[in-house]
Amino acid sequence: MRYWRIGSLIFLTFFLFSCMGDPRREGASKASEPVNLNVPAPTTYCEKTWSCSYENLVQDEARRAMVQKRKAFVTACEDALRRMPADLVKKYESCTRVSCGDELRSCLLQKGPEQAPAAVKPE
Repeated sequence: MRYWRIGSLIFLTFFLFSCMGDPRREGASKASEPVNLNVPAPTTYCEKTWSCSYENLVQDEARRAMVQKRKAFVTACEDALRRMPADLVKKYESCTRVSCGDELRSCLLQKGPEQAPAAVKPE
């Protein structure tokens, strides 16, 4: 009787592990889903901010991760902009057509408020 319990315990253990599947395989299938790395040109300030960060990435894996987070980033950014004064948002939106880096920073400083945010102050 004792051997039957041990045998059934071993059988149930193998059965349960086979039903669970391999989590590494499941995660790999999610990670290997095709992601379009061609993103549209930015039309808003929030999209421009995301786009500037995206342009600096060199690894496709990082680009895929960033593309998947694009919508969440833009939504959070737009929510934050809604809390800012409308005239300031309009000034920032007018800088979406300039290139990233120093040109964007200069545009924000020229069109931004008298007291520039710490993130865009020149060093």
